[in-house]
Amino acid sequence: MKNITIMLIICAALLSGCTNDASAVYSIEEKSGYGTVTDSDNGQSEELYYVYVCGAVRNPGVYALPPGSRVCDALDAAGGMDTGADETSLNQASLVKDGMQVRVYYMQDLVSGGGKVNINLADRDTLMTLPGIGQAKADAIIAYREENGAFREPEDLLQVDGIAEKLFSRISDLIEV
Repeated sequence: MKNITIMLIICAALLSGCTNDASAVYSIEEKSGYGTVTDSDNGQSEELYYVYVCGAVRNPGVYALPPGSRVCDALDAAGGMDTGADETSLNQASLVKDGMQVRVYYMQDLVSGGGKVNINLADRDTLMTLPGIGQAKADAIIAYREENGAFREPEDLLQVDGIAEKLFSRISDLIEV
């Protein structure tokens, strides 16, 4: 069943133009916890990355993608974004990594009912509503989030370049994770 799912994902990627060589025919083999893609035209094998796509997508799940795939390819494999998804909180051009989670948030999730900004969900413009957070710091927060995953507690914001204790104390009552 797993092999059929992987084959369907690769076929969908080929049909949607996610690869440069749409004429290649692929078969799947299991190899030490990873999959390999074998190009039947030239017999070369390539490892697959498994990426978990969840949140505001049509078909959340784990998808096998070839190295060099981008977040937009993972989203395509998951059937695309749902209506109301926040397309700007995610860098769709970034490369996927094996074991990566791609979470798409809904627009209404960006600011909580209590009016606090969720630093795991907010886009650049929403982060810039916080005092002392301009474009550069907002971009640094998003970059940190993309590289390291979600913040576990508000104090983790202190690990972002440019966020010092003084700034954190100004915004700590305005943010949440």
